[in-house]
This record gives sequence, C-alpha cells and structure tokens, in this order.
Amino acid sequence: MEQSRIRNASAIIERVLLFLSVGFALVAVIGSAYLAHLTHDAHWMNRAGAAIVAVEGIIAVVEFSRRKRLEQTRSLTISKTQRDRHSESPHSHKRLDILDREIRKAELQVFVLALFCAVVGELLHGFGDLLFKSLW
Repeated sequence: MEQSRIRNASAIIERVLLFLSVGFALVAVIGSAYLAHLTHDAHWMNRAGAAIVAVEGIIAVVEFSRRKRLEQTRSLTISKTQRDRHSESPHSHKRLDILDREIRKAELQVFVLALFCAVVGELLHGFGDLLFKSLW
C-alpha cells in the first residue's frame, strides 16, 4: 500500500514537472518575443531557444524517472499475476497487455514532448533572430 502511494506521488510530481516545463517554454518564447519587439533586438529569440533546450533536460530527467516507475509497476503486476495464476484468473493476461500498452503510450508522450522541445529550442536558438526579423 505504501509503495502504491509513493508511485502515485511520483506520477503526480512527474506531471507537474512536465506541465511546468511546457509552461516555462511558452513563457520564454512569449517573453522573448516581447523583449525582442520592445528592445528591437531579435537575439532575444535565440535566448528563448537556449532556455527551451535547457528545459528539455528537465523533461529527460522526468522521462528517466517515469520509465523506472513504470517498470516497477510492470514488475509488481507480473508478480501479482503469477500469484493469481494459481487461481487461474482469466483477466491476468489482459491486464498485462493493457499495462504494456499504457507504458508504451506514457513513454511515447514524454519522448515526443522532449523531442519537440529539443527541435523547437534548437531552431529558435539558431534561427530565432532571423525568424523574428522576417515576421516583424
């Protein structure tokens, strides 16, 4: 029971960190665009790109934590399924299939977010000033 609460708390912390990371990235882009417009210095967009790439590091840590937690959940589910095998539970294989699908989905979501931040951050870091000058 205690391990379940710890895993749930870890999941909540992971979601909060992901939410804050995305929020920070959005604030960095909007704030940098405002500062670039205000100061007539388009290099603020490059700085936003660098900040977004730094945020991607936080997302990578969350991804590692999530993978570890999901693997522990899978191991516990397999152990429980093996214990239930003595009673021949018909839902045990279905439960594992659903869990595997959810694990892949969760890993893919964080991977896509990390990839998106890395690509957008690097594009802004390299070409943000040119993009800003061409739009304004």
